[in-house]
Amino acid sequence: MEPPYSHGSGGSSLARIINRVGAPLLRAGIPLVNLSKDSLLKSARRRTGLSDLGRYFSREGFQILLQSLEKDANLHILGRRGIRRECLRLLCNNLRIQDDLKHHPEIVKGPIRRPVFIVGLPRTGTTLLHNLLACDPSARAPLMWELYHPSPPPTTETRTSDPRIAIAKRRVRRLLKVAPHLTLIHPMDPEGPDECFHLFKNSFMSPAFMMMANVSRYLRWLYAQDMVPAYRYYRKQLQLLQWRCPGDHWILKSPSHLPFLDSLLSVFPDACIIQTHRDPLKIVPSFCSLVLTGWRMSSDRIDLKEVGNQCLKNLRVSVDRGMATRESARKNHSFDLQYRDLIADPIGSVHRIYRHFDLNSGSQMQKRMELHLYATRRAGKGIHRYALDTFGLKAAEMKQIFSAYVRKFNIEQE
Repeated sequence: MEPPYSHGSGGSSLARIINRVGAPLLRAGIPLVNLSKDSLLKSARRRTGLSDLGRYFSREGFQILLQSLEKDANLHILGRRGIRRECLRLLCNNLRIQDDLKHHPEIVKGPIRRPVFIVGLPRTGTTLLHNLLACDPSARAPLMWELYHPSPPPTTETRTSDPRIAIAKRRVRRLLKVAPHLTLIHPMDPEGPDECFHLFKNSFMSPAFMMMANVSRYLRWLYAQDMVPAYRYYRKQLQLLQWRCPGDHWILKSPSHLPFLDSLLSVFPDACIIQTHRDPLKIVPSFCSLVLTGWRMSSDRIDLKEVGNQCLKNLRVSVDRGMATRESARKNHSFDLQYRDLIADPIGSVHRIYRHFDLNSGSQMQKRMELHLYATRRAGKGIHRYALDTFGLKAAEMKQIFSAYVRKFNIEQE
């Protein structure tokens, strides 16, 4: 789950000078970069030549997110610029998607059968598992470039040559200039599978917005909402992506699904749910480190304890809500996978999943998985260092908060 935007050379001396010069103006109430609802909507409509945002776009969510950014996030000048760019991208996506659906109503008639959802918490091996399941030649996994810009609908013929691939590559290069260590936390491949939280952001209904800044007010609002409309819109976006580039079943992944499993199963009643599990004492500080990377792109006034507090709240809500839904859902809906088992035997874990859900794999998938693991091991990886006390968190507190989760899923301490 990477921070969702970049604003250029955020770590350069020039960037620091710009932010330092702009700070007094921001304190005086002169924002320089306009983040008002009307300004952003006007710019998006002018840029696309379209005006219909559709019934699933959350105007309230958009407004509350902007308010939270202004009141909670302590944005600097370049942070404001990056967030404005991100909001415009999402608004333009939404306008173009609505235009596609309006002119091609047959899109939403496309069936989505038994989609596979990976819903484990961040840092539990979900990316590895997603990439392995996407090795199935009959499956359809959403790629990073098409998640960034879903419209116009991608086609099978141009899936490796679409001009949006180059746009996504430039975006990733900008991001890594700002945070070169990000690949130690989350691999980034513009042409590879990525998390589907991007599609929820188009309706401004996603906890993933916490990756770009402190948006505590927005998150409080979001967790009190009915997410079924957001999942209905998400389904339409999947139908758009598969319209001219289909597969037998979807392979989807995001930790953002976990607190909303009830809404997910309402919209996808035949979904196959895979939940990965890991020692929370490993999950929490790693997630805090990832969130801190995103916040540092937009602000130079960050309270590390607030980062820890927001991350802990988010993970706790996800675990508690996820367990509550799992208690009432049908057992054959779900498969639990321990992180230690996935790392010890990744391909064997995939075969167990396929047997559980009665999915068909073949020799081609086996070879692709072996090649992926070989390439990943050859590429190697640096060390991602993090610690609970950096964020004002205590191990004893974490153990108490997540004790029910650890007991329920028999999670071993690492």
